Amino acid sequence: MIKDKEKTILKLKSAFNLGYYPSRFDEAYVATTADNYKIYDLINCMSHACFNLTNDILSKIHFNYHDTLVFGDFYYMEDDYVEDEHSVIEKSVNMMVDFVKKVGLQIQPSNTSNLQQPNEWNIALYFNSYDYHFLLQEKSKVWSSKFGKNKDLEFFNELPNPYKHAFLPEYKLHGIYTITNPNYKGEKSIIKSEKILNL
Repeated sequence: MIKDKEKTILKLKSAFNLGYYPSRFDEAYVATTADNYKIYDLINCMSHACFNLTNDILSKIHFNYHDTLVFGDFYYMEDDYVEDEHSVIEKSVNMMVDFVKKVGLQIQPSNTSNLQQPNEWNIALYFNSYDYHFLLQEKSKVWSSKFGKNKDLEFFNELPNPYKHAFLPEYKLHGIYTITNPNYKGEKSIIKSEKILNL
């Protein structure tokens, strides 16, 4: 899994180093491609909210099922040992923040949903007793959620707390974070797909 995580970091870094930032709803990934390839199987809550890659970017960086498994491996639990919930959440957050930083992005807690710069986007992080979940704030200010491999997105006018999904335990809001791509340079950062590294 460590090698897979390093490969996924390199793929994402190749896009964000060129200045990519989420279009957020204007050009969201399409659930299925023309040849019926199920893109939604590759995208979970973290890849939707923290990185929000379009179909074109996903294809060019060769994002695949091994990368998807990496995004499901951020809830910290020691083998055969259950720590207190606060410790588990703290270590899980540190793992997620470290991963986001390694792909070349900046991330910091935020107490507001008002963005100041075009290369910034907000995410909300939730936890329940054994899992985590992310929401993304769209340009329209609504919040979107993609749960696991579900095909459809959920939209919320107000940030839900708690977040509820099916019959699972409720997810409590842990915090809002602002992610920034420091490599963004205005319109010059609009990525032409042929410029992205073929890995």
